[in-house]
Amino acid sequence: MEIEIVSRKENMVIGRTEVVFKAVHLNEKTPKRSEIKEKLAELLGVSKGNVIIDNMKPEFGRPESSGYAKVYKNIEDVKGLESDYILMRNNLLEKKAKEKKKPEEEGKEKEEVKPEQKKEEKTEKKGKKPEEEKGKKEEGKETEKTEKKEESGEKKKLKEEKSEKKDKKEEYKKPEEKEKTEVKEKKAERSEEKK
Repeated sequence: MEIEIVSRKENMVIGRTEVVFKAVHLNEKTPKRSEIKEKLAELLGVSKGNVIIDNMKPEFGRPESSGYAKVYKNIEDVKGLESDYILMRNNLLEKKAKEKKKPEEEGKEKEEVKPEQKKEEKTEKKGKKPEEEKGKKEEGKETEKTEKKEESGEKKKLKEEKSEKKDKKEEYKKPEEKEKTEVKEKKAERSEEKK
């Protein structure tokens, strides 16, 4: 693997050198960040810990990778200026492991509760007695029934209105259509008379 430095810029304000590089890897797989980090450190004459690879992309269909790296003078500057995800990629910061609960601990935390106890707890939280709840449920059922009756009555009215509208439309048909229907009716009458 060969590394070529495309551009190099000194950033005196932050205290780092910004490097754009190209890595050629003929007959090899895409190099890892750690390998490129070592080569860049050798080329620039700094320690491996001071080199941060910001991004790196392999070029499609070619054995080349291009990237952007930052070389700091002090390791303390690196941790203060770079984002956590960049530090994790460069193995300068460890990933925070999420604690998983063991199945034994879960069982202890969740005690078995019977359905009857759950109902009592819910009613205690609400401050209502179970008898009051039953009365309210019955009232709710009655109101639902009356609402359904009202809806069915409204549906009947709508159907009647639709049929009336159809009748009115037939009255307002074009004269040509009226003549056609009249002719058809007369033909039907004649055919009945012949029989």
